[in-house]
Formats: sequence, structure tokens, C-alpha cells
Amino acid sequence: MYLKSLTLKGFKSFADRTHLTLEPGACVIVGPNGSGKSNISDAILWVLGEQSARALRGNVMEDVIFAGSSGRQAVGVAEVDMVLDNSDGTVPLDFSEVTITRRMYRSGESEYLLNQTPSRLMDVHDLLHDSGLGRDTHSIISQGRLEEVLNSRPEDRRSLIEEAAGVLKHKKRKERAIRKLAAMDAHLTRAKDVLAEIDRQLRPLERQAGRAVQHSKLVEELRSLEVALAVEDLRALEADWDLVVKGEKEAEADIELARYRLTEREKELGKFQALLEEKGLFVGDLGEQRRRLQSVLERLNSGLLLLEEKGKNLVERLSELRQKVHYAETRITARRAELDRLAEDRADADGRLAGFYQQLADVRREAEGARKERTAADEALAETQSTARRVRKELDDARTAIAELDRALSAFRLEEQLLAEQAEGARVRRAALQSTLSARRTKLDQTDAELDRVKREAALAGAD
Repeated sequence: MYLKSLTLKGFKSFADRTHLTLEPGACVIVGPNGSGKSNISDAILWVLGEQSARALRGNVMEDVIFAGSSGRQAVGVAEVDMVLDNSDGTVPLDFSEVTITRRMYRSGESEYLLNQTPSRLMDVHDLLHDSGLGRDTHSIISQGRLEEVLNSRPEDRRSLIEEAAGVLKHKKRKERAIRKLAAMDAHLTRAKDVLAEIDRQLRPLERQAGRAVQHSKLVEELRSLEVALAVEDLRALEADWDLVVKGEKEAEADIELARYRLTEREKELGKFQALLEEKGLFVGDLGEQRRRLQSVLERLNSGLLLLEEKGKNLVERLSELRQKVHYAETRITARRAELDRLAEDRADADGRLAGFYQQLADVRREAEGARKERTAADEALAETQSTARRVRKELDDARTAIAELDRALSAFRLEEQLLAEQAEGARVRRAALQSTLSARRTKLDQTDAELDRVKREAALAGAD
């Protein structure tokens, strides 16, 4: 995998669209001071998700947008497209090229795209973790960071070693899993609190519902009994009414009969008086007969009075029976209204109870979902911890290997020092030998010259 191309538009000093095409291997960007060389590395760091404005040599994040110049107006958006060659499959996507795009508007809004598809910053980080790229990695060393890395403390170098060993991504995932577990615990605690509150409210509601059901049954039974009692009272009143009407009719018939008899008696009395006057009967007999007739008339009058009294009593009793019927009808109407109100209260209570049961079911489903998510998070955490333990073991092995290499390096350095000392001694001895050799060569040359001189003299002597 390598950086294939980089496109900048409205980013810092690149107001116009600028496209850079890169080839595999080492690429060098040269130019005078202030030409924007560092802005290219800042653009790469920014498109990988850098959130610190100071890391991009600015005060606020909006400083990455071209702010304008004397001959050019400011732009409202900064955009960087980075194309990675993924022919070797380093990035876990089924594409030979991966395009990462980041846009930022002057309003502060920002968006990320993967192959022109809207994505989250977390998706970009997760995608690049296994490739060695990212805003928290040391794949990009900005201006002035090299000296900081070289002069860092051992504790700070640990992050470099963890990143090189691949531990950093697992630590990030572990932190994210721990945050998710904490949030899940908070949601689960909230769900438990809501469930406990609903259970606390549900128990009295169940009791109220039981009482409402019992009250409904009792009301139905009371209604049935009151209706039956009212029917019985109505039947009794109707029977009494029939009896009263029948007695009234009989009394009226008796009164009519008595009146008819009285009329007949009066007619007979008139006839008798007329006969007495005509025939001159004895006054004593007539007086006796008249007394009997008056006695009969008084009895008839008393019977008539008695019948009238009975009629008044029957009328009063009929009025009382009518009042009782009206009171019974009023009570029946009131009971029916009360039954309707109780039915409405029961329907309301049933609706509230159904709502609470629905809330309880929702909370239980949420709690079950939270339990499942927590189980999945626990499994992910266990897997992450297992991976972290394996990576720690690999890191320990790497540290052991580094320590052995340090010891071997120390031995090599000591041997190099000894060899250097021996080489220095050899150079001294060589210099001494060279000096002796030079002296001996000089002496030999002198001897050869003397020998040549002697030979020449001998030759001259022999010639003489």
C-alpha cells in the first residue's frame, strides 16, 4: 500500500484545486520557504482525522480554510482527498483504491467520506488502525517532531514500541469497549431503576385492579340483586295496586248498591207515607216502621261512610305505592348511573394497567437487549484482553530480544574498542617498523653506494 495521489482545495495556502500524483518509493517535495511544503504533510495528517489545531500549526480548526489574501477572496470550505493504493489488500476493503475525503465548512461543520460514501471519524480510524496510518500514529512526523521523538523519555518511547508492535489499536479498542461497558452499566442501572419503580407502582395497581375487579363483580351482583328486588317490589306494588283497584271497584259497587237501596227505601217510604195519608193507618205503626227505616238508613249511611273511608285509605295507599314506585325507579336510575361511572372507572383503570404492562414489557425488552449487548461487550472485552495479553507477551519477547541485542551490541562495541586499540597498537608498531625499515633502507643505500664506489675504484685500479 502506498499514497497514490493527494488533492487539496481551499486547504491553507492551496486556494485552488491542486492535485499531486505520487509513485511507489521515496518521494521528495522541494521548494522555497513559505511555498506550502509543510501544508502538504498537514493536509495528510488532517484528512486522517487530526482534531488538534495546534498539531496543524493553528489556533482553531477553522484556520485550515484558506483565509484569503490581497488578491484573492477567502473560501468557505476546505477539502482534501487522499487516494491509497490497496492492491495488496492492506486496508480491509474490496477496492484496489481507497479514497479518504474530509471537508470542513467555515460554520464548523465537518464530514468524512470513504470512496465518496459518508462515514464517521470512528470508521476512518478503525479502517486505518491495521495499516499503520492514523492521527495517533508516528507514520507522519511533522516539522520539529523528529528531535522530540529522539529526545523523548523511555516512558514516551513506549508508545512508539506499542505502536510498532500493534498494541496501540488494541488499547484503543479496549478503552472504547470499557466506555461502552460503562455506558451499558449506566443504561442497565437506569433500566433496573425504572423496572423497580414500575414494579413498585405495579404492585398497588395490581391490588387496585384486583379490588376493581372485585368491586365490579360486587357491583354486578348488587345490580342484579337491586334489579331483582325492584322487580319483586314492582310486582308486589302491582299486586297491591290491583287489589286496591279491585277493592275500590267493589267499594264503589257497594256504594252504588247502597245508594240504590237507599233510593228504593226512600221511594218505598214515600209510598208508605202516601198510603198512610190515603188510608189513615195508625201513627204508632207508621212511627215504628219509620224508625226501622231510619235505622236502616242510618246503617246504610254508616256503611256508606265506612266505604268512603275505605276509599280514602285506598287512595292514600295508592299514593304511597306510587311514591314507592317513583322512589324505586329513581334508585334504579341512580344505580344505573353509578354502574356506568364504575364501568368507565374500570375501563380507565384497565387502560392504565395495560399501559403499565406495556411499559413493563418495553423495559424488560430493553433490559434484555442491554444484557445481550453487555454479554457481547464482555466477550469483546475478553477477546481484547486475550489479544492484549498475547501482544504483551510478544512485546515482552520483543523487549527480551531488544535487551539481548543491546547486550550483543555492547559486546560488539567492547570488541570494537579492543580491536580499535589493537589496530592503534598495530599502527604504532607499523610506524616504528616503517621507521626502522626506512633507516635500514637508507643504510643499505649508503652501503650500496659505498660498494659501487669501491667497485669503481677497484676497476680503475685494475685498469691501471
